[in-house]
Amino acid sequence: MIIVIADDFTGAAELAGIALKYGLSTEVLTNGDLSPDAEVNIIDTNTRSRPVEEACREVERILAYVDRIDHSFLFKKTDSVFRGHVVEELSVLLRHYPQKSVLLAPANPSRGRTITEGHYFIDGQLLHESVFSTDPESPAHQSDVLSLLKVGTGAEDIVRVLRVSEDIPEENGKIWVAEASTTENVITWAGKVNNRIIPAGSADFFDAMLSLYGRSYSQVEQKSLFICGSSLSRVVNLEEELFSENPKVVGVSEDRICAGGDENVIGEIAEAVIDHFRVTNNVILFVKASETSDSFPMRDIPKYLATITAMVLDRIEVRELYIEGGTTSSEVMRKAGWHRFKPVHQLEDGIVRLHVLDCPSCYVTVKPGSYKWPTRLKNDRMSNQKLET
Repeated sequence: MIIVIADDFTGAAELAGIALKYGLSTEVLTNGDLSPDAEVNIIDTNTRSRPVEEACREVERILAYVDRIDHSFLFKKTDSVFRGHVVEELSVLLRHYPQKSVLLAPANPSRGRTITEGHYFIDGQLLHESVFSTDPESPAHQSDVLSLLKVGTGAEDIVRVLRVSEDIPEENGKIWVAEASTTENVITWAGKVNNRIIPAGSADFFDAMLSLYGRSYSQVEQKSLFICGSSLSRVVNLEEELFSENPKVVGVSEDRICAGGDENVIGEIAEAVIDHFRVTNNVILFVKASETSDSFPMRDIPKYLATITAMVLDRIEVRELYIEGGTTSSEVMRKAGWHRFKPVHQLEDGIVRLHVLDCPSCYVTVKPGSYKWPTRLKNDRMSNQKLET
């Protein structure tokens, strides 16, 4: 689980949208009653416009809820141009977690909001010369980051701006403000976060954190079956495209799988898949080109693959199915007895992950046989690092 503390509702909703982009089940809350069923809990504290003492008490109250539930990391959403009580609320986190520091990355380069040489820019214009100078609640009168954070009112000993080229110092109780002028800079900062750092800041930073640590697909102990039924799948090296470590591969020749639909042959193939799942979490069921013929009866292969898959599902709890080929997908769904699906994530055009409503613990991702699996799918599956708070 990932927990986010946001200081207003629109910020909470914005991060919820980002979490959905990564296929993560998400809830937005206006109290601390965290949902154990959601992969991302986002809490709106509504503290941006409250008096500072009241805002700090509310953050302290929410942290008491956070401590009661296991989570992979905590993220503190702040306003990208420092409206609200940014340093004061982050200081509450530091007092609560005295062995940690905060990496505050407020820049949103995707929206033209950048920090360079200690100054904040909006579309290349200094903040205090931009439209934010006329903000009705918090008009910007300067662009110096430390001045915007009101450093000089007792916080000067804990706040420091870091250049992109710098590493995060190993000091507890500090707020490190990350400069960033590009999205790549933000991703670089996300890559520097570890279990002694609390990430905080903008939507771009949260997006970068999820891209590295979100683990939006199979968890370590969840099993995934890849079914390659397309005639084009033979030219795709799935092991390189999808896995950082080699999975178990059940490669079945066209001749064998099409051997008259022999039940013994189908059963042997299913048993081989099941045996592999006893020692690994990732198995590919792959139809290999025949060594004796350049052509084969494609019509029957999806049906046989569906029968094998159904036999595996009867014996093994598979969390994620990945299927190439439209006909194969249709046959698998029907053979498994699955008839209702809820789309939860579009990885790329034409590549969609669906929740199987007839089997609530199962998800299936499908794509046309001529499409490649997106690189991000491999990155998501490799993101197994936990950032314990």
